[in-house]
Amino acid sequence: MDKSISIKQIVEPARIINVYKEADVVVVGGGVAGVAAAVAAARNGVNTILLERYGHLGGLATGGLVLVIMPMSD
Repeated sequence: MDKSISIKQIVEPARIINVYKEADVVVVGGGVAGVAAAVAAARNGVNTILLERYGHLGGLATGGLVLVIMPMSD
């Protein structure tokens, strides 16, 4: 390594973080793709967690674009 290059560093203090649940696969986001990924992982016997920040699954398909998507299913 070239010693003329100065590398900045940020030192963070150690802290204790609680572990509430462990899983092999964690899917972040319960949109259409997230739900499909979580279901596929679970069906293959993998310990799976699906995290969603809102109170519903489906992402914008159910939370924001319902009126746009519904006519497409006719």
